Amino acid sequence: MKTSKLTLIALLILSLLALTLAACDNGGTNQTQDGGTSTDTGTGPDTGQGSDTGSGESTESTPPAEPGLENTFFVGASWNGYLPDDAGSILKKLEGFDNVYYIEVNLTEDNADPVWGGHFYKVTNGTWDADGCWGADFNIVKTIPVHPDGAGLGSIWIDRNGVFTIYFNSDTKQLFDTSSVPRIYGDFNTAMNRGYDWDLENDSLLLLDLNFNGIFEGTFTIPGYEGEGEGYMMAVCITIVPYEWGGVVSWGAGDQYLFDGTPGGMGLVSFFKPDRDVIVTFSYDPATNVTTLTQQDA
Repeated sequence: MKTSKLTLIALLILSLLALTLAACDNGGTNQTQDGGTSTDTGTGPDTGQGSDTGSGESTESTPPAEPGLENTFFVGASWNGYLPDDAGSILKKLEGFDNVYYIEVNLTEDNADPVWGGHFYKVTNGTWDADGCWGADFNIVKTIPVHPDGAGLGSIWIDRNGVFTIYFNSDTKQLFDTSSVPRIYGDFNTAMNRGYDWDLENDSLLLLDLNFNGIFEGTFTIPGYEGEGEGYMMAVCITIVPYEWGGVVSWGAGDQYLFDGTPGGMGLVSFFKPDRDVIVTFSYDPATNVTTLTQQDA
């Protein structure tokens, strides 16, 4: 009888030890956000920051966002170390739109890609999964620059510095950014108190496709023309390209069109001569390169 009790106690102790060891050793398996499991093989993408080096050491970067957030989208980019879930790179919901998100980014020489130059990005759902990130193939602007060496692995490449806004449609997964949208530029800036005349960057009249229907639009108040000429000189700039002169690189208009869709440049412009302050909606159709103007009194 005493032997049976000792045997039973020994079996209980061995069972407890086995359960303890099983709980401590998970065999390299990690719990995922959806409660499932995944095995850490050490073969994930090496972004150079915040990644497992395989030697027991890791580098630190901006902490990832809290898991489990629905409809949360990020920018995985050269300027944040290519982290797909950087807490400082979460897109915000655009007011007035059910499915449009945006983020403003400030791109400089200091946060450019250290190897290829310029700035690369994709919008992500917090992962680099094939069905969880969206890049150049989803860009609705078809005149974006392409890296001359083919770098980027399908990312969108912004080839210059500046402050830009990225827009993303969570339903269609389409996107674009303000570095490459059509824009109206000309000699109206001074009259509008909008920076310098003929500015090509953010002081030009940016045309956006926030409805993601293929038409780029912008609505602005234009003061009545007070000059003696034919009116404000305007052109629709489609691409901004680098020009080098005497070893100095500057940025200027590339492809551009008049309002009727004919090519611009070389002094060719459209004229707009309002006799009073008006609110004008410019609508550019990339299929025809025609820009229509709809106006009403301011």
